[in-house]
Amino acid sequence: MYSNGRPIKVTVCFEKGFFFPISFVLNEKNIRIHKVVYVWREHRGDYLVYKFSVRASRDIHILEYKEFDKQWYYHESQYW
Repeated sequence: MYSNGRPIKVTVCFEKGFFFPISFVLNEKNIRIHKVVYVWREHRGDYLVYKFSVRASRDIHILEYKEFDKQWYYHESQYW
């Protein structure tokens, strides 16, 4: 469903014990997130991977935060 993720910079908001992205940099452009559409997490060994389906303008993007390397990744959305 996703292409290989590439590392990106993300601005995050922490609220009520959780976090969510509010903007990210893609191709040297700062992209403001208008809505977090869906959030899910997966276990990878002892760590969690958080995935966010987000709407920015008219486009849907998939962002992923990997707990084990403390890094955000961008995935091309192919079926949204």
